[in-house]
Amino acid sequence: MVAVRNILSLIFTAFFLLIQLQYCKPSPKKNHYDSKKKYSRIVADNIFTAEVLYKLGPIARQNIIAVPAISDDKRYSRFTNVWPASVHRIFQAGEEVIALKPDLVITATFHSNDLRNMLQRFDIDYVFLEHFTGFSAYRKNVMTIAEITGTQEEGREMVKAFNRRLKAIEKNAVQLKARNLQAISYMHGNVMGSNSTFDDIVRAAGLQNSAAQHGIERYGKVSLEQILTWKPDVMIISCGQAGCENAIRNFKTLPVIRELNPVVVAIDSNILTSTNERMLDASEKIQQTLLKRP
Repeated sequence: MVAVRNILSLIFTAFFLLIQLQYCKPSPKKNHYDSKKKYSRIVADNIFTAEVLYKLGPIARQNIIAVPAISDDKRYSRFTNVWPASVHRIFQAGEEVIALKPDLVITATFHSNDLRNMLQRFDIDYVFLEHFTGFSAYRKNVMTIAEITGTQEEGREMVKAFNRRLKAIEKNAVQLKARNLQAISYMHGNVMGSNSTFDDIVRAAGLQNSAAQHGIERYGKVSLEQILTWKPDVMIISCGQAGCENAIRNFKTLPVIRELNPVVVAIDSNILTSTNERMLDASEKIQQTLLKRP
């Protein structure tokens, strides 16, 4: 059990380090593509793009020649086995992508400099999606993909649907805002501060992000002892492999948590770390849990 916990801790720490590193890298070279050109061999090398393409409809998908292999893995993707066998599955961005001879690659800023350099060296047009930092980035990235695939109207409808759902959540947040609840997302020593997906998630639900108020920007490593001094009212954790109820039960056994006695909300990690419209699932889960409590 201890070994499993240590492994999970390493995995989550590595995840947050990768997120932090994307902000330390130099900004990628300006997107290199022709907005008037109709591309016929497009590679989507990240799960976000693959899912947006699927939701945009058949016109957006018709010239896609490759998607990430994890698109077929229900642990990571909501839409598994929806891409035909003729669409290549990418296991590693880089030489595998180049070998497909695409005329456009839709990638993301968290990919390595090697990929950026390779695309430039082979004179392949490319688009780098924005940093995945919340609701505004989601809207912008959806519209970027829609414009590339000539599905602007479908993209606008996706954004409108997102905004309608967000408006309903914010309407229900009035009661929680009045309680001035302080919340923290805690995943194996890591918290999410301002300019992060969690910051938008928790504020939409009607809570304050305690980590942001204590000067944490984007992501940071903070001990439970430090969090004890912040006295958050709510702590949001990942369900993990043990399931949400077990995760809450185990988390509450920690001495610091027993002393704090916060409301603990467990959310599936794919939702809690989402960069798409599932961010709103997290807002709803937090909101619904707290509205049931006095």
